[in-house]
Amino acid sequence: MLELKNIHFEINEKVLVRNISFSAKPGEHLVILGANGAGKSTLLKILSGEISTYSGQIILNGENLNNFSNSELARLRAVMPQEVQLSFPFRAIEVVEMGHSPHVDLHNSDEITQRCMELFDVSHLADRRYPTLSGGEKQRVQLARVFCQLDDHSESLPHALEQDTNTPNNVRPEARFLFLDECTSALDPAHQHTVFEAVNKIKQGHVGVISVMHDLNLASQYADKILILKEGNLLCLGGLEETLTSSNLEDAYAIKTEILSHPVSNKPLIVNLGA
Repeated sequence: MLELKNIHFEINEKVLVRNISFSAKPGEHLVILGANGAGKSTLLKILSGEISTYSGQIILNGENLNNFSNSELARLRAVMPQEVQLSFPFRAIEVVEMGHSPHVDLHNSDEITQRCMELFDVSHLADRRYPTLSGGEKQRVQLARVFCQLDDHSESLPHALEQDTNTPNNVRPEARFLFLDECTSALDPAHQHTVFEAVNKIKQGHVGVISVMHDLNLASQYADKILILKEGNLLCLGGLEETLTSSNLEDAYAIKTEILSHPVSNKPLIVNLGA
């Protein structure tokens, strides 16, 4: 369980995140929505540790986040930022293998690397130098890396990417979390869906996912819960039907929408009618 209690952050008397409280569970995908400047990426940076000068508390698995060492946190959470700067000419497979670094006991590391690269369709890029890749290819390689980081490396527990729902409670790993900040911005539609299908798989391994997204219909299709921010404030939090309403979206984005039912999934289908 990940709990935020009255998280507040401001710079030069400008409030970027105002007294936000919520919880996220393993096995759940929480999507954060909001207009540009709403505080989405700032909130994710606080969660990931990139910003530490906030007030309030973050509790991970019953323990204050400040009580964890960096190495412990690296085994319990992985972060995919909007952009990863890496100019050294590592091969793509070496970048993915960096996901193993927090794990002392590297059982099945080659198998995990291969599985994560296959998951994001980058196996054929294994020997390519990272700086020579396209933006979308780099993004998929980095996604393979963070999934590799959260995949369980022990022999006694099921891998996060293997959908084993029969694991006894007494050998369940601690809840782990994946943070994704607009992780599909450089991807074509097919690979966008590939990413979130992978998210659906990793949730089965006792992993919670918190992602920042701009595409409302992509969020509707893959989120379990929605959190909408407006000017650093929590506008609403809950299930799809209660959050993805015309009223909430007009308040958050200053646009008019019509909410239909998706013909296949029956989830909300948002039609943008403009300002």
